[in-house]
Amino acid sequence: MNNVYYLERTANGSNQISLKTKLLEKRIIYLDEQINHQTVNEAIQQIALLAAEKPGESITMLINCPGGSIQDGLVLIDVMRAYDGIIKTVSLGIAASMAAVILAAGTAGHRYCSKSSQVMLHQPLIAGSIPGGNCSEIEEVAKSLVARKNQINDLLADFTGKPKKEIEKLTSTDNYLSADKALMHGLIDKVAEGKELYELIGGNAI
Repeated sequence: MNNVYYLERTANGSNQISLKTKLLEKRIIYLDEQINHQTVNEAIQQIALLAAEKPGESITMLINCPGGSIQDGLVLIDVMRAYDGIIKTVSLGIAASMAAVILAAGTAGHRYCSKSSQVMLHQPLIAGSIPGGNCSEIEEVAKSLVARKNQINDLLADFTGKPKKEIEKLTSTDNYLSADKALMHGLIDKVAEGKELYELIGGNAI
């Protein structure tokens, strides 16, 4: 999220406050940029801050994200699973690739999509061009990708409660799922609309 600011009027005048700060006050984290070292570090810092302020109180993570680094996304999932409280995940728009796994990593019973959202799953990809080098080096890259694929599929099987064979089929190619299909495959727990969605995104927080 770019730093968007607005004026909040108080009895003592007006203060310029960032939208992200205001959302954080309501225990809402917005993941809307590519998953990388910087964006994951920021999300982890926000979780740590909220955990210190009110241990165990629920956190909401809004997701509208094209995916990104598997390694960084897995670290964020580690932190989410370690948190001693509910982490609600809400897809707004698109949760693609690693962002779809993060969506599914929310606390069971508290994972949502808005009605028009999409969830996209696929196999791990090599960033950029295919690496050069000798046969052994390319083979090691391939082994690493296969290991990552198995790791992601194991996580998704755990999060969804579905057989790994079903997950492997689901991630075998670019697979765009509607909110209803994401629900059918166990990636979310509910399609949120109306008042429920309004409350998830902060209600009167802004």
